[in-house]
Amino acid sequence: MNRGLLDGRARGVLAALAAAGAAAFLFGTQAAPARTWGALLIAAAFTVGLAAGALALWAMLNAAAAGWHVALRRVPEAMAGTLPVGAGLIGLVVLGAHHIYHWSHEEAVLHDAVLQAKAPWLNVTGFALRAAAYLGLWYGGYVLLRRLSRVQDEGAPGDPVAAARTSRGVSAVFLALFGVSFSFASVDWLMSVEPHWFSTMFPWYQFAGALLSALAAGAILIVVLRRRGVLPEVGPAHLHDWGKLLFAMSSFWAYLWFCQYLLIWYSNIPEETAFFASRGGGWAVLMAAAVGLNFVLPFILLLPAAAKRSEGRLVAAAVVVLFGRGADLCVTVMPAVARHAHGVGGTEPLVLLGALSLFVLAFDRVFRSAPVMPKRDPYLAESLHLG
Repeated sequence: MNRGLLDGRARGVLAALAAAGAAAFLFGTQAAPARTWGALLIAAAFTVGLAAGALALWAMLNAAAAGWHVALRRVPEAMAGTLPVGAGLIGLVVLGAHHIYHWSHEEAVLHDAVLQAKAPWLNVTGFALRAAAYLGLWYGGYVLLRRLSRVQDEGAPGDPVAAARTSRGVSAVFLALFGVSFSFASVDWLMSVEPHWFSTMFPWYQFAGALLSALAAGAILIVVLRRRGVLPEVGPAHLHDWGKLLFAMSSFWAYLWFCQYLLIWYSNIPEETAFFASRGGGWAVLMAAAVGLNFVLPFILLLPAAAKRSEGRLVAAAVVVLFGRGADLCVTVMPAVARHAHGVGGTEPLVLLGALSLFVLAFDRVFRSAPVMPKRDPYLAESLHLG
């Protein structure tokens, strides 16, 4: 067992924050139910996105036979292992569907032709079953990839190259299934808060947001672990490659944001423009902040090559991106769930902070359960001598 990310004091602080988030949620369900259930959906989408984004990143690197990341591979592995935290939050979302989703009310469906047409898909039973299927598929993929990784660690008989080849094939198949299932999950959990609105770009956009936030969280975790002496083999070259991925995904997220906006603006179809029309006023400020935090500031911070090798600049950009992800999810969910609310307030920040505290606690637990360095990985030597 390795030293991990947290000491006893840090775990106590995070446990207290998680408890505060739970208390804020319970209080908010009575004081401001619409905003509080919306905050829960934001927290669930954020937390699931961190785990699912890390899982997709891990599978991509496996499928590409990338060697540079092996020295820090345990970080995305452990992040993916936090998926049960997000799954629990999604379970609460299912229980509170009537507080979040307009289509879950039978009386609303009876008087709305659009909702009647979508009722075979948008119903609480189907919503719950599909959520279980998405999360079960992702966690099953994680368990299988984790098992293949641990077989190498434990020195089981066999060729490590053959084991890596098996992992590569499993990752390729999983990525195909993940892409389809994540698209449907994005529609179910987030796009359906506006049941009359649709966008073919939305699943791509949410996938980019999840992967971007996972890269940002991973950058912070890698730097903290490196400073604690847990990842001494990780050097500036590894940070540089991780920073390049963060920079690239930030640009990709901005490209998709612009494409979605431009297509809706150009087509000028009422069913599509309603999304942006309902996000004027204070919400427009938050939307602009999301663009600035997810793209403009990270672009400025990470553009020089030397910045990607700097722990301070990389962490600064990562923190900015995580705030941007929160702002982006807030402007996606809140105007639909709490129609009379404007901006961030009430219990939302505490609920999100509590969920993220659970994520970090779960990460530390999973990270400690495996050796820090995958010593039998055939690409380890390449990673250790990177740059």
